[in-house]
Amino acid sequence: MINIEKRAKILIVDDDSVSGMILEGYLRPYNYYIHIVNNGENALKWARQFKPDLILMDIMMPGISGFEVCERLKKEKETQDIPVLFISALSDPDSHKKSIESGGEGYILKPFNESYVRLYVKLFV
Repeated sequence: MINIEKRAKILIVDDDSVSGMILEGYLRPYNYYIHIVNNGENALKWARQFKPDLILMDIMMPGISGFEVCERLKKEKETQDIPVLFISALSDPDSHKKSIESGGEGYILKPFNESYVRLYVKLFV
């Protein structure tokens, strides 16, 4: 069994499996424990149970949007301090504004820039 308590835990939430694999590949050299889920419900469950050190959250997903997941996490005492970086192809000002209003700490645009992703993640873990 993997002891994830000693490693920084990152939760990637994206319904596009390719995006999740790309992010995981960028972060793998840093020995983070990375878990990927493909929807908001699973993100809420995993975040509550394992308390990741950082969440990389897609915005547009079936069911619960990334904005709503973030809002829910920020309202719960046990998850409110988990930083959320949004990952999205949406580059409009309204999406950036809503990411801040929902409690997000940052915004990473798709397609990803590897150096930018790594630097941003290092700010939080």
